Formats: sequence, structure tokens, C-alpha cells
Amino acid sequence: MTSTFANALTTLRTRLNLTVQDLATKAKVPPTLVSGLQSSNRHIGENNARKLGLALKLSERELETFVYSAINDCSEKVLDDCKAFPAEILNLCARNLKEQGIDGGQIDRCVLKPKLQDGKEHDAVLFLTDGRTAFVDLKISTR
Repeated sequence: MTSTFANALTTLRTRLNLTVQDLATKAKVPPTLVSGLQSSNRHIGENNARKLGLALKLSERELETFVYSAINDCSEKVLDDCKAFPAEILNLCARNLKEQGIDGGQIDRCVLKPKLQDGKEHDAVLFLTDGRTAFVDLKISTR
């Protein structure tokens, strides 16, 4: 089964009429990595995902989505600039989702900062395998 990241990478590369070698050269990564990612035989971390995203000329928002998609299959799921946060904070969202009856395996797709037709803004929308949709809104107050 081909991953969402593999499909996205292949689509973005072909849209720019880049060969695997062209993209690898622009991103300064081995071409075997690019071909392995496209066939879902390899996984990628944040740094190389950013290199590929920048070589693909993604906007800031597209790059963020691209990197998250890449690291979903990686053992290091936490972004480098977020690793200093305590485990309690990093697991807070997952714990709250679990309390709402949503297990990680039920999440088919996550969209950050979606543009919804009804004009409402959410931090994320989760599309669940059973057809449900969950809206995630984070509220932080400092004093």
C-alpha cells in the first residue's frame, strides 16, 4: 500500500517536471532516498522532508503539511523545535482525543488550519475511518 506521503511526493515532483535525480540534486539528498520514499520502502525525518519540500518550492503552509505527512511514518514524530516540551504537553492532545473516544488508529487524515466552507476556523480537522469528523481547537491563555 502506498502512503499519502509517497503519493504527495510523486505528484509534486511530476508537477514540476522533475526527475528523481533532479529533485534529489536540488534537495541535496540521495536519489535512492527519493525513489525509496515514492515506493513507500523508506521513511524520512523532519530535516530531509524540509529539504525536499523546499526543493519542491512549497509554500510555508504546504511545507508544514508535507513535513507532518512525512514524519507520520517516522519513529521521530516530534518536530525538532518542539522536543524541549515536557511529555505531558506533547501527549495532551492525544489524551484528550482518547477521552473523547477517538483512537489514533481511527484517524484517516488530519488537516491543519483548514479553510472550511461555513467560514468557521479550527486548529485542525480529523477525518475518522468510521466517517466521523472531529474538530480540534486549542485555547492557550497566559497571565
